[in-house]
Amino acid sequence: MDGLKIIGQNDYLTLADAEEDAKNARPDAAYNTNGIFVNGRNNPANQKPHHVIIRNCTISKCAGGGIVGIETDYLTVEDNKVFDNSWYTRYASSGITTLNNWAFDEKEGYHVIIQRNYVWNNKTLVPWERTGKLSDGNGIILDVTDQSNNGATNPINDTSVTQNDQKTDKTSSRPEWKARALIANNLSAYNGGSGIHTFRTKHVDIFNNTTYSNGMVTGYQELFPNNSEDIVIKNNIIVPKPGGKVTSNNKNTNIIWDYNLYPSKQDVFIGANDIISDPIFREVTLIPTEGAFSLKSGSPGLNAGTSEISSDSDINGNKRIKNKGVDIGAFEQNFRSMFQY
Repeated sequence: MDGLKIIGQNDYLTLADAEEDAKNARPDAAYNTNGIFVNGRNNPANQKPHHVIIRNCTISKCAGGGIVGIETDYLTVEDNKVFDNSWYTRYASSGITTLNNWAFDEKEGYHVIIQRNYVWNNKTLVPWERTGKLSDGNGIILDVTDQSNNGATNPINDTSVTQNDQKTDKTSSRPEWKARALIANNLSAYNGGSGIHTFRTKHVDIFNNTTYSNGMVTGYQELFPNNSEDIVIKNNIIVPKPGGKVTSNNKNTNIIWDYNLYPSKQDVFIGANDIISDPIFREVTLIPTEGAFSLKSGSPGLNAGTSEISSDSDINGNKRIKNKGVDIGAFEQNFRSMFQY
């Protein structure tokens, strides 16, 4: 799907009414509907959705998640604006979510691609029905590709929900997802949960993203793996809210972290080529625009990233300049072309 504009009803809903609805056994769709939902849960094992592209869409003000893919494979989410979603649902949704990827085949390469999206102000204000606690409301989350019999987790306290409580196919019937996922060149800001994170997920490359002032509701860290394996995190600008944390490390294995830029020292993952500095943005705005959060001349992030990753263009489609090293973060600056007339 290409170029859809979906504006939900958040402006006409109230938190008090959503909290009352969450007490009812039967949910009201008004408080729980997602923007775009690629849902394979009710399909037979050989008829799961796959090879879906969601591109150039604007998804905003939906009571549930913005863009959601469950039990699907070969999903591409690119060049979208996803904002002001998840406020009133009982289901702990986020701006962009994948859950329980269902392997269509075992070919190598990226099966899930989330790139060049602007994602902001997605948050959950109603406690998750499974735990009674606020959860998620992330900008971008890749959720549960492993084969464990435990269900989802609330990252606030790492409290597991049993698989019987999950409204997904049993993991015993779900083929193991062995492919890779790419999260690249996204701007994720002011979300209630994390800017970007993985949970119980394997084989993910997180390259050239900019996250800014997330964890506004739940207090999650900005960008982190949680109970995950084989996660590569490079070339990201990671700026926590005041008092927030850059990242965390809970039950992870084989995490590669390097060439990231963040404003204050952290001792969770430390890359030899990390930069601890103010990134010096051209502008910081509450509503991200194409110019906001790009780097000014003199920024330590200019030409400071590694070019040995799969990221050829920035969030606006501009070609990455690799002769001196790519810029860290979602934006690539070409100051020569900026001042040509």
